Amino acid sequence: MPRAILLFCIVALGAVVGDQLIKHLVQERLAHHSPDGKGHAIVLTVKPHEAGITPRALLKETFPLSSPEERERMLERHTRTMSGELLAPDHALQAHDLVRVDHRSLELIPDYLRLEHHQNKNASFNLGMREGGLAPWDMGIIGVVIFLVTFFGLGVLPIRNTMDVSGMALIGAGSLANALDRLVRGHVVDYVVTPWLPPFNLADVEIALGSVLIGVALVMMLARNQPEPIQSDDFD
Repeated sequence: MPRAILLFCIVALGAVVGDQLIKHLVQERLAHHSPDGKGHAIVLTVKPHEAGITPRALLKETFPLSSPEERERMLERHTRTMSGELLAPDHALQAHDLVRVDHRSLELIPDYLRLEHHQNKNASFNLGMREGGLAPWDMGIIGVVIFLVTFFGLGVLPIRNTMDVSGMALIGAGSLANALDRLVRGHVVDYVVTPWLPPFNLADVEIALGSVLIGVALVMMLARNQPEPIQSDDFD
């Protein structure tokens, strides 16, 4: 059991850190992609404790890995009010003001796969929710609970091999990663867009992959425990 817990922690930690890192890098990359690409935008909301903040300071907090030159270019060309007016770099923003930062989609496979920033307030793959349903905070708490259930399930469920543990760790980590988005940002950051699925992210892939691993492990367990076929000689 200690080995299972260690494996669970390693897989889950790697999955959560990887998800959050890729979300940040993709958002950075899209924000500075060539203006020749398809237009899209990130909408930033000024929180009450940020009242009086300038667009320059807001971009510095949102894109800390960008160079000062990149942020200045964004201020000059791509930072606007929701009505489309360019914002002065030192304009004092008020609480709950909305700031639109234009960025671009990045085509990976033309017509089949692209990166594009989306804010998802629904379940994984934008599924399973309706208008007026659970709030992001509620969904975040559910995600944390799912992670705890998968962790403590190591001591209750018939865990047999690495595939079982890895599958549970991926489901728990994917749920926790999206829960962190909901609790901190108020929405999940999705960025992978295909013609076949709603926008999704690495955490959604982790949940799906974890479910597949557990399903395969279950099938293998049932196959191993299958009773031997009855031979005709047994009736003689």
